[in-house]
Amino acid sequence: MLNQQRINPANSDLVRAFPTALRDDALKSVAALPETSQFAYSFSVQIGDEAVWIPYRIYHDPTSIDSGRFTRIQNEWLACLMTRHYNGLVREKYLLRIVDCRHACIATWSIFASLINIAAFFKVAFS
Repeated sequence: MLNQQRINPANSDLVRAFPTALRDDALKSVAALPETSQFAYSFSVQIGDEAVWIPYRIYHDPTSIDSGRFTRIQNEWLACLMTRHYNGLVREKYLLRIVDCRHACIATWSIFASLINIAAFFKVAFS
């Protein structure tokens, strides 16, 4: 299934960031990401009865992403991934795209990802 979407092998683990029921749209979103040589560490989050693996940081060049033919949900999934970008300005840009999203899974995904950022800040700031 991953080969049908032409996902770069370096990006294939990013599909695990989304629940199985939404994998078709997630596959298309991940397939739009360019190749990167940076490895993305991830953390597990429980959404419903399923564990998903959200990347801590990703390193894709946002100017190389072609999402012109995406559906609304595919663009929202892509925006979720880009909120994990190493560059804070890129994270902010994509967060603004999903802040009003009504999809429960995207809201849960974003909240958990933000909590990890806050925890990491306090670990660094107060250690």
